[in-house]
Amino acid sequence: GRGFNIDALTVAPTTDPKLSRITLLTHGDEHIIEQITKQLNRLVDVLRVVDLSTQEHIWRELMLIKVKASPKDEPKLQKLIEKFNAQLVDEKDELKILQFVLEVDRSEELLKSLKNFEVLELVRSGHVAMHRGKNTLKA
Repeated sequence: GRGFNIDALTVAPTTDPKLSRITLLTHGDEHIIEQITKQLNRLVDVLRVVDLSTQEHIWRELMLIKVKASPKDEPKLQKLIEKFNAQLVDEKDELKILQFVLEVDRSEELLKSLKNFEVLELVRSGHVAMHRGKNTLKA
């Protein structure tokens, strides 16, 4: 069939107010990726589809995580913040909101590390990507 799974989807405006950039993360062999690319290119409003996995690129994901951390949890939490280069963006009583900007392959590692904490809320941006070097994705 023509169906395929989308692992992550991110849409945001670009520097051109008439255009939005869509980053779609999926998986499959070379044939599946080619079929996905062809299907997306057939959409009327799509200007161009680029498979970044075949080029040098950088992937990132943003996570905001609200945890409850008692004073005795502070040393463990500080280690987590340092390990993942996180930022403490809000703190009220024992509730803390942490911001993580991660390489995609570290997301699962972080989620496993969070099992030691009382996570009240977790929000993920989805993956975003950009060419490395001179290559750009402009219309």
